[in-house]
Amino acid sequence: MKASRNPFHTLSLVYKRVGKRGCYAGLEPTLMRAFTANAAAIVVWELTTKALGIRPSSN
Repeated sequence: MKASRNPFHTLSLVYKRVGKRGCYAGLEPTLMRAFTANAAAIVVWELTTKALGIRPSSN
């Protein structure tokens, strides 16, 4: 099979072979990873601003 550079062609091949379920493969682990990474970033941001004594501006 020839590799395609067209994402819509690739998507149609996945849909034909696996169905709608194939389009969402890996979505759950990706969302879980994004949630934990963003939560950790927020915690680090808050702790850093508190340690440096930075207060949010009141605009």
